[in-house]
Amino acid sequence: MKSVIEGLEALESLSNKDLGGSLGRDAATGRAVLFATEALLNEFGKTINGHRFVIQGFGNVGSWAAKLIHESGGNFLAVSDMSGAIKDDNGLDIPHLLKLLAFQGVSRFPLLNWAIPSGGK
Repeated sequence: MKSVIEGLEALESLSNKDLGGSLGRDAATGRAVLFATEALLNEFGKTINGHRFVIQGFGNVGSWAAKLIHESGGNFLAVSDMSGAIKDDNGLDIPHLLKLLAFQGVSRFPLLNWAIPSGGK
């Protein structure tokens, strides 16, 4: 049993979780979504700028992906989480939506309650 515990402690140290995680770790998987999206569009001679997107899952990965894709010029028509989905054919205001969700923290209201269309971005 002691060797199992020591092994788990070693794995924890490798992942850096015992130290609070690596710098940028919270955004890492969302950033990978950005890179994968850029690579796919590049195959067709396109960029993120000006394209429309939808994200299913607006937790840590989805919200980071939305933030980064939005910062690259992407326009989000809809996002969803386990509570529901919101859409605006003119585009959602992703920075505003992220602020509202962060304000609520862990006990946030369902995403659907925060549906505020931006009128374009």
